[in-house]
Amino acid sequence: INNDDMTFSGVALTPEAVPAWLAGFENSTLLSGKSFSHFKLSENEQDITEFMVSSKNLEGATNE
Repeated sequence: INNDDMTFSGVALTPEAVPAWLAGFENSTLLSGKSFSHFKLSENEQDITEFMVSSKNLEGATNE
């Protein structure tokens, strides 16, 4: 997190877990009301779900 620019990335057990995790931000004083303009969800070679969400323009991410 850098001022208003935020990027989070990681792995999840299932693709469905990512939106549920993001929904939890509503309860965070720091993150409540913030929006993300880019989202990337993929599966790596080991069949593990990888994700990235960002409030700034990053290469390889899609606009919502």
